[in-house]
Amino acid sequence: MDYVFKRLDKADLNDAVVIFQAAFLQSPWNEEWTKQQAYNRLIDYMETKMGLHLGIFVEQSLVGFIFSRKMTYLESYELWIDEICVDPTYQGKSIGSALMNKLKEICLNEHIERICLVTKRGKLSHGFYYKMGFDEDESSVCLIHQLDKK
Repeated sequence: MDYVFKRLDKADLNDAVVIFQAAFLQSPWNEEWTKQQAYNRLIDYMETKMGLHLGIFVEQSLVGFIFSRKMTYLESYELWIDEICVDPTYQGKSIGSALMNKLKEICLNEHIERICLVTKRGKLSHGFYYKMGFDEDESSVCLIHQLDKK
């Protein structure tokens, strides 16, 4: 399968929304995002000052993407992945791996020293990231504080 990679811009947003909705409707997330909710989330990423958003295209159609942001860390940069989604009809066809490998190449060219992300422990995505060379940082922990709605 031939891939074309492209940095995404607002013109790609509607196609990304459709993929986002379809991907998160699948297990393990089983989340029903409305078109507006998905658009709002992705436009927030798109408008990030140091965003690095990469799409993978097959036959001129967007089939997967990574939304991420470059962050200053002391004298270097790190990249935080916010979302990675692959159209469910293309899952299992190395699209996610191709995206991640291209992202690593871009990071090396842009002097980004590390890629960081948060994912659900024990899910398929967790195993995918291990396969792509990610390791858990034993010195860090992800903490969440759920605010009470009153």
